[in-house]
Formats: sequence, structure tokens, C-alpha cells
Amino acid sequence: MKRILAFLLAALLTAALCGCGSAPAPSSSKSDPPASTPAGSGTDSSSVSSGQAVVITSLPGTYEIAATDPHYFIDIPDWQAEGYGLGFALNENGSKGYAIVVACGYSVGDTPLEEAFPALYNDSFHGILMQNYRAKYAELSPASTETTLAKGSPALRFEDVQPADDYGTELSCPVYGYGFLVGDVPFIVAYIVMDEAADDAKCAEMKGYVDEMVNTVRAAQ
Repeated sequence: MKRILAFLLAALLTAALCGCGSAPAPSSSKSDPPASTPAGSGTDSSSVSSGQAVVITSLPGTYEIAATDPHYFIDIPDWQAEGYGLGFALNENGSKGYAIVVACGYSVGDTPLEEAFPALYNDSFHGILMQNYRAKYAELSPASTETTLAKGSPALRFEDVQPADDYGTELSCPVYGYGFLVGDVPFIVAYIVMDEAADDAKCAEMKGYVDEMVNTVRAAQ
């Protein structure tokens, strides 16, 4: 009997000792800093972004206009580009209902921008429009205002409605963009809406692209 009692006491003592290891650790007090945040660290943006190089741009691509000498480069959004000689058209997901169009001409020498712009608009710009969306575009002198690009060069910012004839259907196409010179070569960068595919939000998006693109045109080195 004594031997049985001794065995039971030994078993109970062993169970008590093992149970001590399963007890939860005491929680840290509220005044202790979180384990993931070093004590005394700040929350300013410089400490958060230290050591990181984050580049965000809405113009991740580059297009080369190779029909001129020298060639010219311009940064573009992630849209489909289709070249047409002295320029190109950008379409989103293959849609032809709206587009961003870049057109350039040949050297105009000492001709002022105000004189070179109407001819470029109704020649090269209209030519690219016709190839991108096959309609007949009426001659137009877009209402424009004088402005200055980020690099300090003068430009004409225009916003108007371009009349067009789509095989008997009359179109009123909102158009917005810039005419400017790079050296003595005239350029137009603009968006146009051929139908109701582009709502106000899409037009605002294209306007943002155009406003950025005009400041990225440069001659090839």
C-alpha cells in the first residue's frame, strides 16, 4: 500500500512540473513599444522611404519619330502607337473613338510659330487623323492662347471642336493640345474625340498626358 501511494505522489509531482511550461507568457504593458517598431523611431516620410527608389510616371514609354533629320523622341503613355510618317497616333486598347496624336513638320526657318501652326494643323495633323480614323476633317484654325512650356519655349495651347464628315455622318470632335517649335521644327501634340467613347474622365486623363508629353520632345543625340 505504501508503495502504491509513493507511486501516485511521484506521478502527481511530475504532472505539476510539466504543466508549468505551458503557462502563457505575461503580456507586455501598454507603455511598451510594439515589437515591430524600434523605440524612439519617428514617423516622418524620410525615415519610411529611406533607401528606396520609387519612380512613378504616367509616361513610361518612348516613341521615335524617324522621318525627320534629326530624329525626335517623345515620352508616351502605355497605349498602342501607330506611326504615320511625320507623326503617330496613340490608341488605348485599340479603340479608334479617341486618340492622342503627335504631328511634326519640316524646318520652317525663321517663320513664327503663329504662322507655321495653321499649316501644320491642316496638313500633317489632319493627315494623321485621316489615317487613324477615316473621316474627312474640315479645315480649321483652332482657338488658341499663348503659353510657355516647362523648358521656357513659347507654345500655342488650343481647345476647340473639329468638324468632320464620317461617310455622311457629321461629327463634332473635341480637340485639345499644343503647337510649338523644337528648334525650327513645328510640332502638334493633341487629343481628339471622334465619338462619345471618351467621357469627361477619359478626356481629363488624356489632357494630363498631353500636358506632360509636350515637355518631353527632344532631338536624338
